[in-house]
Amino acid sequence: MPLIVSPLIALVVSMVAYTVFNRLRVAVGVSKETCICVGETGTMVSTEPEQPSLPVGYALMQNYPNPFNPVTTIEFSLPEIQNVRITVYDILGHEIMSLANRKYEAGTHRIIWNGKNHSGQMVSSGMYLYSIDTGKFMETRKMLLLR
Repeated sequence: MPLIVSPLIALVVSMVAYTVFNRLRVAVGVSKETCICVGETGTMVSTEPEQPSLPVGYALMQNYPNPFNPVTTIEFSLPEIQNVRITVYDILGHEIMSLANRKYEAGTHRIIWNGKNHSGQMVSSGMYLYSIDTGKFMETRKMLLLR
């Protein structure tokens, strides 16, 4: 014979379960944002929400896509607030475009270069260099534009 549960009993059971859950959460020091699950074996498993972590050092990543046509993304990481200058040069070392020259927060940032120079003209196919200079960190990488 099936068990018939009245809505009042179901409400009381859910309130008790909620109270027990919250007391357990507080007792083990788990935040409200944390998901607590009980596995098949009765083991309590908690999953903390993903916290964005700050980079531990400076980095200039390889642009992507590479080779590119007509745009590419340049990514860099900073462990602290820093003035950043990112510049694109031709293979002879002539400045083609300044992509960034300002203060950035700590974290990972992306800049998109559209393959244009300071005059707004598309540059020709070839090897280009891009560099980052923060005053504390300098690095240069190569990229290839194919038209």
